[in-house]
Amino acid sequence: MVIGAEEVLVRDVMMDIYHPVFAQPAQILCTSRRTAELIKYAANAFLATKIAFINEVANLCERVGADVTDIARGIGLDKRIQPMKSPVSNPGSTSKLTATRLPEKRNEQRQSPSR
Repeated sequence: MVIGAEEVLVRDVMMDIYHPVFAQPAQILCTSRRTAELIKYAANAFLATKIAFINEVANLCERVGADVTDIARGIGLDKRIQPMKSPVSNPGSTSKLTATRLPEKRNEQRQSPSR
């Protein structure tokens, strides 16, 4: 859980609301609103990339007769990589939107004066 707030009071209220949902306070990251927004964009873009990757692996598996589920499980055994799920054909509209929105945010920052 990421909480983006500029004011301590807002952050504390949000922590009070979400704290019962999370067993460990370490599961909640408090940061600025802008950082929280970019975390959301980056996480969604990363998820879309993972989905696109495993979908391409699935396409290759179909051509060569391999089992994508076993491949995804095998990849997930590598401790450096979180477990992957077998293919999902549509990463969802949020991921598609985010995949285009992240470069837009970068371009906005390049064009706007420093803050």
